[in-house]
Amino acid sequence: KVENMPSFLKTHMASSYEVEWVQDILDSLEKEFYSVSDKEILKSEDFCHGSIDSASLCTANGLFKFINFSSCFTGNKMLDFCFLFFNFGLDDLSFNSLVKRYCLFFDLDYEYTKNEFRECRNAALCVYLTNLTIETLIEQFIYKNARQDKLASIVSKYKNLQGHFKNLKCYETIHPSLEKIFKAPVDFI
Repeated sequence: KVENMPSFLKTHMASSYEVEWVQDILDSLEKEFYSVSDKEILKSEDFCHGSIDSASLCTANGLFKFINFSSCFTGNKMLDFCFLFFNFGLDDLSFNSLVKRYCLFFDLDYEYTKNEFRECRNAALCVYLTNLTIETLIEQFIYKNARQDKLASIVSKYKNLQGHFKNLKCYETIHPSLEKIFKAPVDFI
């Protein structure tokens, strides 16, 4: 919620954006997340890392080790798969291909499992897009666009995942406002 953001961030943000539409973005994503997360499909006692990317993976002797557990939670293990997938910026075709391989590896029914993955994908997309939006605002208004590598990485993730974001019911409504937020750093860089 914008109201929970530090006052100096809200003040600086208000100089460039209408705070109401930033709040509308966050509210829309939260509402969609809860509409998906109420479903039985996300309820599980599986351990989830929550932020698997290349920076949180180490390998040694053919084994993977995960680090940085600050975002871990219990839930459907497919959520981690989705976060990993988003962090690598893969498209829908790659997503479907990896789901098929996942099903083959674990001997799961693809037709049933693909729907489970899609529900998890949509829940994870809400979280991921919320985090990208907040990270962008922080970079713009706290770091004053000084960390250009970080901004470029965030904007690149946003652009690479456009095809996935379109799967969210709220995306068409919030897309124009998101474009303003994610375009501002590009204009600066």
